[in-house]
Amino acid sequence: MLKRILIALILLLNAAAIYAQQYSAKNLLGRWESTRKKEINMAFFTDSTGAFLSDDGFLKNKIKYTIKPDKDIIKLDATIQIDRKSPSYEKFYFKFISDSVLITSRGSAIPKKIDTSDKKIEVYKKIKYDLPGTEMRMHNFKDLLGLWKYSFKDTLNSWELNFVDDSTVYSKNGRQNSVRLSYVADFTKQPMMIDFYKGNEPVDEAIFYFYNRNIMLVEYSGHDKRRDHFKAFLIGIKALIPYKRQTSAKN
Repeated sequence: MLKRILIALILLLNAAAIYAQQYSAKNLLGRWESTRKKEINMAFFTDSTGAFLSDDGFLKNKIKYTIKPDKDIIKLDATIQIDRKSPSYEKFYFKFISDSVLITSRGSAIPKKIDTSDKKIEVYKKIKYDLPGTEMRMHNFKDLLGLWKYSFKDTLNSWELNFVDDSTVYSKNGRQNSVRLSYVADFTKQPMMIDFYKGNEPVDEAIFYFYNRNIMLVEYSGHDKRRDHFKAFLIGIKALIPYKRQTSAKN
């Protein structure tokens, strides 16, 4: 009788251990907040799509991913180059501490002996309810509005883009006067795209990406030569002072 009880107990413990380790994409679904860098959120919508967000819901990157569960570890291959013909992927590792707390490691496996205090990993907690004003939102032209200056080696230079409405931008290249251009932005692509025109003539093409509300990456390519991913980009910094339109701007 004692032997049967012990066998039953062992089977029960093994079943519980197996059940506890059966994490999958379903457990990832929802929104997660970094406990150390609270401005960083990630969200998982389906078993293959998600996004990186800021804490106020500003969508930084949509992602595609595949997963491979391995006991209590989920291996995840993810890319933000969702519209690239041949996207490159990065490897992430996730380990659930509980249903609402997980640790992640980017590029390297999670050590067996580790806890949430280890600075080599990131810790995320699940957000049960979005607070008012933090709901996820996509980009739109309003995020472009204002003056952007290009930065090189942490120094702002004299190149500028000033978006004044949903179709007009003033471009300044070095010491030249500002030139009025029209633009068309496609926010559905990733990276996003901007076409610049002078009258009806195409002037330039670019891809861009919001690192956050006040910093964006821009890569120009010339007409009809745009790439589907970044290779040599400029950093645009949003000016914190009001911009006065120059009276000498060309129309």
